[in-house]
Amino acid sequence: MIYCGHMQSKEKYFLYILLAGALVVTFFIFLPFLIPLVLGVSFSVVLSPLYKRILTELKGRSSLAALLTVISFIFIVCIPLTGIAILGYQETQSVFSTDPNTITPSVSQMVATVQSRIPEWMNIDVQAQIAKVLPVISQNIGNIFSATFGTLLSLFLVILSMFFFLRDGKQWRAAVIKINPLSDSRNEVILNSLERSIRGIVTGYLFIALVQGILMGLGMWVFGVPHVILWGLAAAVAALIPVVGTLAVSVPITIYLFATGNTLPAIGFMSWALVLVGRIDNVLNPIVVGRKVNIHPLMILLSVLGGVSFFGPAGILLGPLVASLLYTLITMYRQEFE
Repeated sequence: MIYCGHMQSKEKYFLYILLAGALVVTFFIFLPFLIPLVLGVSFSVVLSPLYKRILTELKGRSSLAALLTVISFIFIVCIPLTGIAILGYQETQSVFSTDPNTITPSVSQMVATVQSRIPEWMNIDVQAQIAKVLPVISQNIGNIFSATFGTLLSLFLVILSMFFFLRDGKQWRAAVIKINPLSDSRNEVILNSLERSIRGIVTGYLFIALVQGILMGLGMWVFGVPHVILWGLAAAVAALIPVVGTLAVSVPITIYLFATGNTLPAIGFMSWALVLVGRIDNVLNPIVVGRKVNIHPLMILLSVLGGVSFFGPAGILLGPLVASLLYTLITMYRQEFE
């Protein structure tokens, strides 16, 4: 047991300096692993109901329950998403080739259709412009997938942190509340708000966006649109953008189908995209989320874009989380000083 007794004022200031220095050094030590840790916490919050159910079935064996929960996450989420990402990368490489002469027939047909609609006086060579852009796209895609080791290391840290957060999260939450200078009630408000935001973002935005991307890809496959995995992934990313959503993908594809003479498939795909894909979030949100994240759609859009710019791909989750924390703190501030 460490006993310091009553401290002199100089000792207190010295202790504060040591504490501040240790916090700063520790922050920079953990900084390279900050994003995997935050992702691990986020997925742990989302999977906590499953963990609690397994924990009940196993009669309190927390380590085994956390392990089974993580294994379920790997087989249900990680492996299928990895397979989809690999297939999407292969399709991307086949479409966005660095050699303009090897562009796939469907893209060549689209280019020819667009070129025929441009007035001659504008003197725009679409093929030449694509030849300038495609090498840049292809090179950037290659750079994204070249960091395989770093991606695998981050994924390992996410999974490892998920295990410990699931198993020991309750004790760590109590410790955070105990050492925090805020009152227990305010700590609970902040933590509950962050948990609700995490569930709302992961299930209400990421999960529903993935479902919309899958449905969009299925619709493109039914109505004969090529490269369904690539455009399905593009639709899933577009679904994260408030207001615009999957229209950013469905409208150009519908125009392409009309322009290439596929009138019936264009009408069918447009109906599929508007009626099923565009409305599925209204059906799933109350089921998988319950209460929505209480942030304005414009703030969500800006936080997603700014988060991606600042944190990289993980900013899709981290950006809205920071905005949600700020909203909670401002609300608490107003309640305190009104």
